[in-house]
Amino acid sequence: LKKMLDFAIIKRIPKTKKATTLLSGGLDSTIVTSVVSKNISNLETYSVDYEDNNCDYQANLYETSNDQDYIKYALDMFKISNNHILVSNKDLIKLLKDVVVYRDGPGMTTIDASLYQLCKLMEQDYDVALTGECSDELLGGYRWSYNEEVFDNFPWIRNVELRQKLINKNLGVDIEAYTKNEYNRALKQIDLLKEDDGNNDKRIIYYLNIKYFMPTLLSRAFQIAEAANVDLRAPFADKDIVNYLYNVDFNYKYHNGEKYILREAYKDDIPQEIFARNKSPYPKSQSKKLAEIIERKYYQAIKDKKSILHKLIDVDEVNTLIASDYNDVPWYGQLLRKTELLAYFYQIHVWGKKYKIKLEL
Repeated sequence: LKKMLDFAIIKRIPKTKKATTLLSGGLDSTIVTSVVSKNISNLETYSVDYEDNNCDYQANLYETSNDQDYIKYALDMFKISNNHILVSNKDLIKLLKDVVVYRDGPGMTTIDASLYQLCKLMEQDYDVALTGECSDELLGGYRWSYNEEVFDNFPWIRNVELRQKLINKNLGVDIEAYTKNEYNRALKQIDLLKEDDGNNDKRIIYYLNIKYFMPTLLSRAFQIAEAANVDLRAPFADKDIVNYLYNVDFNYKYHNGEKYILREAYKDDIPQEIFARNKSPYPKSQSKKLAEIIERKYYQAIKDKKSILHKLIDVDEVNTLIASDYNDVPWYGQLLRKTELLAYFYQIHVWGKKYKIKLEL
């Protein structure tokens, strides 16, 4: 795996353009940065953070630790410098509207906005950026990859009953029936061993990850980076690595922690603190001020009687959700909690007005 990944990283380092890496202080981006730093002298990296985040940040089941606490270990070991991009609440709100245009529709809200800000500042000095995207999908980085629960739907889809409540009843949409039907259709496309070697259940999750979840994250990253004129490259998505890891025994992927084989492959190349760090996803702002601003933006949108939101959502149910303490369980994978959900509704409103969307029911 180390030989293949080293090769995949090195071949994506351009010979004629200036390159950098996105460094989060997590296992994946640190490994990519480690290899790149050996091939580019005086490497500079980029990381992102948010206004007020350090004041309001609290670790939880999904966001296990703060990136800024770990990036310093990589900088010290590799003797490189980092550009720490702090995105203000004001810029995030402005970019919530802008990224709707860059993606031709609503997306991953503040995550898209902060990535665009990061790439736009990066673009002033660099043409190419390497990222650690896709490692989790391939190496069992998500909780659903190693929990011993039985799935009857896509493992990253949660809170189906609550989602259903938020949809306008006039649409007649049955989310659970639709997603289960799509899930069963996907299962029929998966190549499995007739005599199960104990890994077929994990192959199912692997296939679903690379068929559905991974392309969603990649298209998001590539669209945003392209809008900022940055060529984003993801070595973990190398087709040879994807093919190889499909049949690697899952015990090598999860053993006393996620991504065991990857940690072991690079344990001498990265700081011990990062080697032992549990997965934490792309950072999201926990700023309470930002949450209040986004809530106000949602209310402003819903006051517009011509907003497409009135045909899509149950306003009373959304208001009930806003008034509740329900915020900790994410809506999509490890993304989109209550603040981001309201930001998503706001983006739908912006999208409807920008493109003059009309619904006929």
